[in-house]
Amino acid sequence: MSLPIGHALAGVCVYAAFAPKLKAVPRPLAWAMALVIPQVPDFDFFMVWVLGLPSQIWHRTWSHSLLFATLCGLLAAWTWGRWRSDAHPSASRWVGFFVATLLLSHCVLDLFGHGAGGTQ
Repeated sequence: MSLPIGHALAGVCVYAAFAPKLKAVPRPLAWAMALVIPQVPDFDFFMVWVLGLPSQIWHRTWSHSLLFATLCGLLAAWTWGRWRSDAHPSASRWVGFFVATLLLSHCVLDLFGHGAGGTQ
């Protein structure tokens, strides 16, 4: 299983790739995003641990999907555009791509961290 440290390191790699395009984002905020956002898909464990719902139904389903990453990226771009109305319009797009890629990095690590006989 991919551990939170692995997801955070993947986020750092994504940040390194996006850093030249994220000049409108304050560096501490970009670092915080890079370390925290890759953890978000595993928040679906709330449904399993707290509510006692079956892991097979709730974990690694909707929160580990391309659709979820895309919707979060669109929401981040829209929010950035509203929050920083003085920023260049392309800055919002890059923030959206950054967030979506951070979420997808989680899915890629999980893909390589679990085989057919992997445990949850």
